[in-house]
Amino acid sequence: MKNLRGFNNFVVLVPIVLGLIGCIENSLWGFALLSTMITGFVQVVFAICYAADNPNNKHIYIYFSGVAIFFILWFALSLTEYIAWMPPVLALYLTGIFYSNSKPESHEP
Repeated sequence: MKNLRGFNNFVVLVPIVLGLIGCIENSLWGFALLSTMITGFVQVVFAICYAADNPNNKHIYIYFSGVAIFFILWFALSLTEYIAWMPPVLALYLTGIFYSNSKPESHEP
């Protein structure tokens, strides 16, 4: 779980960092947008793995519902101007699930 959280943090922070640097160097905006798609794919894979290990966690199914709603609104209804806020919210929600359900490591000798 610790490795999953660490890699999740990396894939979430890459688009943020590229976007911030893109404010200075405009050529990085494209990479920031591409990295958000990669982040979404990686997070869905992580969520599937997490759901396999924690099948009774209702929050992971809420996440999957949010992902399904996002794609329905995007592909079926073409409401792209109204759903731009959903991917960052879903990414933060999944990150919160990972952190809230991780057990602290014991520091016994």
